[in-house]
Amino acid sequence: MKKRYILFTPGPVEMAREIIKEMNEPIFYHREKGFSEILAEVIKNLRRFFFTKGKVFIFTASGTGAMEACVQNLVSKNDKALVISYGVFGNRWKEMLWRYGVYVDEVSYPYGQSPPMEEIVRKLKTNDEIKYIFTTLTETSTGMLADIEGIGQVAREMDRILVVDAICGLGADKFYMDKWQVDIACGASQKALASPPGLSFVAVGERAWEAVTKAKSPRYYFDFRIYD
Repeated sequence: MKKRYILFTPGPVEMAREIIKEMNEPIFYHREKGFSEILAEVIKNLRRFFFTKGKVFIFTASGTGAMEACVQNLVSKNDKALVISYGVFGNRWKEMLWRYGVYVDEVSYPYGQSPPMEEIVRKLKTNDEIKYIFTTLTETSTGMLADIEGIGQVAREMDRILVVDAICGLGADKFYMDKWQVDIACGASQKALASPPGLSFVAVGERAWEAVTKAKSPRYYFDFRIYD
């Protein structure tokens, strides 16, 4: 008898037997009414998961795909952004933004350490052209949990758009998107949702949606306007 393989990674994680059994059922054709009803229900529940009244979009992509969708739909070439990094996936924001021609300033401390809020405020005050703040809720590479509520307050007071990679922490750590004044957040199916890998999702608030309509970066598959 084959020994059961058990996952102890941050993601993909172990799935319940009920989920694995459900995957053996025939799939819905995506043009059928039944599929549309399921999709609408899932989006409704994802809003509750993010604690948001904003728009939610689901992609057949990894969490990195959702992160890139956030960048594509917000930035224009030569925009300026601040990245608050706690590890490998915080740095991924920086790498993506560079690819889209964005000038990146950074608040970065040794892995596992959180930069003081005063340093974040100082960076923003010294560069009025910074439009966006990109950061991570829970940094997979270190387990570092960020003070998103505090960053959200600073971002709103200084009129910046806050984008949060919540892929690792969403559903495991506290995260209240609207209450904490987060403008865009992304997640994925294979983490705390304990579902099969391959789906990611992005929640978009009202302030961010206005920025999405003005962004100039090329986009197609990940274009929020098409999904809307």
